[in-house]
Amino acid sequence: MDEFADRHVVETSLRANPSVVRQSFTAGGPDAAQNLLARERFDMVFVDLDIEGGPQLVSELRRNARYSALPFVGVSYNADEELVEQLLSSGLDAFMSKPLRRDVVRAEIEEIAGLRSGQSAVQTRPV
Repeated sequence: MDEFADRHVVETSLRANPSVVRQSFTAGGPDAAQNLLARERFDMVFVDLDIEGGPQLVSELRRNARYSALPFVGVSYNADEELVEQLLSSGLDAFMSKPLRRDVVRAEIEEIAGLRSGQSAVQTRPV
């Protein structure tokens, strides 16, 4: 993520529930993210759609069978309804608008974690 405050909200929200999230990583951009995803296994990915290549990263990764079930959460200052729908249909599982709020991020993480354990389902909708 390009904003320190938004990265901090996501990272502290991830660490707030150690039974759901044991560790988190930050990549320096789309290429670094692809390299990190190739080396490690993740349960969810937050993608900053405001950085160059962010939306394309999601599309590229969705075409790879290895990432077909991996939940992708997009974050952006641009919450235009038409754009959000386009992003959701191109591979995002959820969308959150910046600035991020800790309670919204935690709720999304818990919902995705529930999906991964079979307890609930992620709905594709703007948050």
